[in-house]
Amino acid sequence: MKTMYSTDGDSFTFDSPEEALEDVWNESGPYAREHIIYQGEVNIKKASAYVTHYSVNAIIDSMEENAYDQLGEERKVWPNSTLEQITDLANRLKVLIDAWADEHGLQPTFGEVKNIKQIKFKELKTREYFYENNFLEIEDD
Repeated sequence: MKTMYSTDGDSFTFDSPEEALEDVWNESGPYAREHIIYQGEVNIKKASAYVTHYSVNAIIDSMEENAYDQLGEERKVWPNSTLEQITDLANRLKVLIDAWADEHGLQPTFGEVKNIKQIKFKELKTREYFYENNFLEIEDD
């Protein structure tokens, strides 16, 4: 689980409350007296979590169709794989997909969000002091 922040309670894309608060500031302008952001616990899964037996079966089906298209009817039943062989292929693909996603920076940055908390900030000073904690968190009513 990773704590992340949002400006709308739906899209948790900020790593810090300061980043989310700056975005809210830029959207709402200098005249807003209260700013709201959201904090949530995001469960980010590896790319391999999205590999299913259906995904693996689609690969095997594609191999079968390509063999049939290229070589005719006698290749129609190839590969005739068992459930254990499909599970083995799925496990191997998961390792390969995670290595590929790691190498190319393609691991997911999204996930299921739980324990969403609304945080309200009341403006204390002008924008020049933004990075000097010019906002005070206030409690929910």
